[in-house]
Amino acid sequence: MAAEKNEFFSLKASHVTAVTFTTLEERMVFHHSELVDSLMNLKTKIQEHDYEKYINCLISLRKHGDKLLVITSHAMHKTIIEGRFLQPIKEAFHVSDVRIVSQTSQFNA
Repeated sequence: MAAEKNEFFSLKASHVTAVTFTTLEERMVFHHSELVDSLMNLKTKIQEHDYEKYINCLISLRKHGDKLLVITSHAMHKTIIEGRFLQPIKEAFHVSDVRIVSQTSQFNA
């Protein structure tokens, strides 16, 4: 069984199911609507290609007070976000502390 480009696999009981990846923008609207305006603000601060490649594919964003947690699935993306987009992220989300972590699993290619 070949996986489509935008599918991830999830183990449930004794079988594997395919889950279609949705963009960060799509998920934020339903699960964290309070962050959508800040996300759209960030989108205006960086180039569209960079936004799609490094931001819109993030696993998650969580804000608590003056702190923002950013979770990516690629260690290289973590490094690039820290080096190139930290200040625009702080400005867009009105935070002074951003923690970026890379979440990987044995199923990531």
